[in-house]
Amino acid sequence: IVGDIGSGKTASAMSIVDEYRDQYKDVYLLMDKKAFKNYKGQGFKRIDPDKIVIPRNAIFVADDLHLSQHARDWAGGKGRPLEELARERRQTNTMMIVTTQVTRVIDVNLLNMMNCLIIMRPSIAQAKFDRGEIAPMLRKAYAGIKYDEYGKAYVFSNVGEGFEGIIEGIPLPSWYSDEISNAHRDHFGGDVQETPGEIAKQPL
Repeated sequence: IVGDIGSGKTASAMSIVDEYRDQYKDVYLLMDKKAFKNYKGQGFKRIDPDKIVIPRNAIFVADDLHLSQHARDWAGGKGRPLEELARERRQTNTMMIVTTQVTRVIDVNLLNMMNCLIIMRPSIAQAKFDRGEIAPMLRKAYAGIKYDEYGKAYVFSNVGEGFEGIIEGIPLPSWYSDEISNAHRDHFGGDVQETPGEIAKQPL
């Protein structure tokens, strides 16, 4: 699920979780402890972004993947567990949901293994400059979804006979809240954003 800031990516992911939760044993979130505390009492389990394990018979959600991974992480092997999870999800009976506003953090191999691409309202920059593999789809979404339209998405699915088009009226789960929507707000340490480390400053 991709889209602009505040376009409803997390809400849509949780709507999918609610739809399929009863068909799986557990629901896991790839998330740091600060963000995960906002999901307390909602029946989720946490997976540490630095120690990714492959769940079985579960829904696996990597929400705002760009906060825990970067394009260079895939080259360094950090993203390999996600690729393995995507490749083996049939054998492990795992549904994988990834949300991000930066598609370049998703390795092309992972992108190619997805059954469905859901594009919430994209920004003009995403529509014009995003990665070549999905740029045409982002442009279609940008043309079909107005800036103030929520609960609407452009969907590309290869499930069954396949589907391409706009869907509307994506429901919000009854338990969804502003705290969950803003769960990653403390990711960078509350009110003060830390200066990037030396590794982050190095050229890619």
